[in-house]
Amino acid sequence: MDGKLFDQVIYILIEPRSNYSYLRPNLVDKCGLSKELLAKSWLVYFSIGTKKQVHHWVRACAFVLNGICLP
Repeated sequence: MDGKLFDQVIYILIEPRSNYSYLRPNLVDKCGLSKELLAKSWLVYFSIGTKKQVHHWVRACAFVLNGICLP
């Protein structure tokens, strides 16, 4: 699904039953988002069968999906 983050067109993967939204690290850097180091890294499992170790997080990041701003 297409969306926007700081006027940058992005593709959004909707992850059912997810508590958080996940952004590619290069997108975080490209948009100049402030990221924080986690005290303990998380291992995230995606429904497509892949997993990713997460070391940083962005505290708040709103994006636009189908014209609606989501926090």
